[in-house]
Amino acid sequence: MANTFKSFIHFTASLALYFSGINAIYAKIPDELLYQPPKNVESTQLATLVGFQKLNAIQLIKARIYLTYINDKATLNRSHDWHKVYEISPGLADIRLVSDTPNYFTSGRLKFTAKAGHHYQVKNNQADIKFNKEPLLFWVEDLDTGEVVTPKQELLGITVPSSVSFVPVIISK
Repeated sequence: MANTFKSFIHFTASLALYFSGINAIYAKIPDELLYQPPKNVESTQLATLVGFQKLNAIQLIKARIYLTYINDKATLNRSHDWHKVYEISPGLADIRLVSDTPNYFTSGRLKFTAKAGHHYQVKNNQADIKFNKEPLLFWVEDLDTGEVVTPKQELLGITVPSSVSFVPVIISK
């Protein structure tokens, strides 16, 4: 009888959450902490910024970069949002990014001066690195001119093992 009652409560709670919307469980983040595109400005007076994804030659490594903050305002992006285009004001842009390439998690900050009407993309060389002998570099590129607008630089990263490795131990008597 107790299990039936628990199942009923669980089912009722799940049903209530379903109809009230999943957002009911999360606290609302104040708008002043979230990135908002500039308002009342013509799109020709703005610049755009987007993340990056590139596959290596054998299509196994996804070099994906997504933007997490623009000018200290959260974007709430996740890996699948890498292609989201943000309108930004011309002038100094301070961005934070995450690259969750398999086996290597990187985060960091890049600053550049955006020009009105230009389109920018954060890029890296992850898909082009051969056998981890080269450093992982990040930069911002102007897609209209092909110009690299920030120095190519290494950002803070950690190696994340993709599988557990076992080392055999031979014990002889």
